[in-house]
Parts: sequence; C-alpha cells; structure tokens
Amino acid sequence: MLISRSGSSSSSGSGSTFRVSTQFVRGLILSSAMISLAAFSAVAKAREHKSAENAEPSSYSDYSFFSGVNWQIEPYVGADAAIRNMRYKDEPTHPFQEHLNTFQPFVGLRLHQYFGIEAGYQQSQKGTKERFFNENEKPMFFGGQALNLNYGVGVGLFNLDMQTSNSVKGWNIGVLGFYPIIKDKTELFGKIGYSNLSLDLEYFLTVNQRDTTVGNIASRSFYHHLHHSTGMLTIGVGIKHAFSNKIGGRFFVNFDRTGRLHVDSNIGIDKQVTDVLAGGALTVLRGDQVHLKPHHSFSTGVGLYYTWK
Repeated sequence: MLISRSGSSSSSGSGSTFRVSTQFVRGLILSSAMISLAAFSAVAKAREHKSAENAEPSSYSDYSFFSGVNWQIEPYVGADAAIRNMRYKDEPTHPFQEHLNTFQPFVGLRLHQYFGIEAGYQQSQKGTKERFFNENEKPMFFGGQALNLNYGVGVGLFNLDMQTSNSVKGWNIGVLGFYPIIKDKTELFGKIGYSNLSLDLEYFLTVNQRDTTVGNIASRSFYHHLHHSTGMLTIGVGIKHAFSNKIGGRFFVNFDRTGRLHVDSNIGIDKQVTDVLAGGALTVLRGDQVHLKPHHSFSTGVGLYYTWK
C-alpha cells in the first residue's frame, strides 16, 4: 500500500493520521510531466502541418497535386526559325519555290519532368520564282499538264514567262515528351499534335506566240490566286539545352502531312483565246484544268525560349 495507516495511544487522545509516501509523489510528478510533453509535441506537429499547407510554394516545381506525382509546372515562351522543304507532285519543271523560310512564336507549359504541352503559330515567307521558256525547250509542266502551246495551223510558241509565289501559314498544338541527357541542362524531346495550315499560291503567266506565216506576235497574260486550308498530323523530334536557369535553345525536325493541301484551277481564261493579227486567228492559251498538290513536308530549324521557374 502506498498509503499506510498507523494507530497509537497517547496521553492527549489524538485520532488516526495518514502519511503519503515519497514514492507515490514522485510517480505522480513524473506521469504529469510525460503527459504534458506528449500533448505539447502533438500540438507542435499539428501547427507545423497547418503552416506547411498554408505556405506559398517557393517555385513552380514545388506543386504536388497528387501524392507520389512530382508535378513540375513551368510556363515558357519562345520563337523558332525554320526552313520548310515542300515539293509539288507531278511538277518536273518545279514552278514553285520549294524551300520556304518560316518563323513561329510559341507558348508552352511543362507539366512534369517527362511531358508538357505547346502551341504556336507559323508564317512562312512568300517564296517567289520565275521561269522562262523559249520555243527550243521542252514543254513546261504545271499542275500535271504539259503546256504544249504549239498547236494550230501556222501558230508557234515564241516564249513563256511564268512568275509564281507560294506561302504556308497556320497554328498548331501538341504534346511533348522529354528525356534528360544531362540533368537540368540537356534533353531530347518529341512532339505529336495537330496543325491547321493554309496554302496560298499565285501565278502570273505571260505567253508570247507568233504567226509563223507572217511573223506577227501576240501576247496575253493570266493571273490566278489560289488558296486552301486543312488540318493535318504533325510530329517532330529535337534536342534542347538550357544556357541558364531560365534561357535555353533547341534544334528540331518537324514533319507535316501537307499532302492534304491541294488547289484546282483553270490555267487559262477559256478554251480558245484568240487575237486577230494580220487577218489571221492566233491561239494564245488553252484552259486545261490543273491540280496543284504538294508532297508531305519537313521543317528543320532552331529556336530560343524563356522559362518561368
């Protein structure tokens, strides 16, 4: 027993007294101290957890929306300069410029160490080209049609001057995947997405013919502006390198299914355009239907970007 009762008889006739042992007092003090320490520790941990929840993230990479997923939220902007190589089908005489300089601003959002999204708008230069054919050369092809202007009795081709221009523009959006080579410095990346591109074609033909019997010359010009736009798959690969914590550069090769673009046109005004020279009819140009269609194309370029971290 921690509390003992002792009784004795005295001359004064006093009653019973209780004595509390020293062991009981020490145990009570120790237990109270341990309980107080545990309560203080629990309160401190609760406050620390609440402060961590309310604290502002020190950088974009501190966000963690789901347990176990290390989200890396980093917005960026930049611009690319590229050369698009785009040939046209059934055009052995190559009437259009096939190498177009292209500029593309873009914005992106890196969501994770290994993936992100990006959108941009590209605008190519207006590529121009001029071809001149005389009567001693082979017929010029345009839209899959041979421009055989040497028909009609007493009518011959003197020369043909063709001036053309073409350009490509449009927007794109895609998903990017990243593979680190040197941590926080160099990465490989791939892209797959959707592009909506527009093709603009212009051509200006000047045809000079002569009447082989009397030598008179007739000249007529034709101008056409053609346009078509459509959506297509775009994929790309490249490598990017960070020059500093926020600025970097990249090199890339993109593929676009530009073969989905096409335009149709009559090359001339009508089937038989005639000029009367010295009393004789002179055929200037026939109006065959032409089908202008590019091949799928590649773009190779470099770019700079700025990242918010």
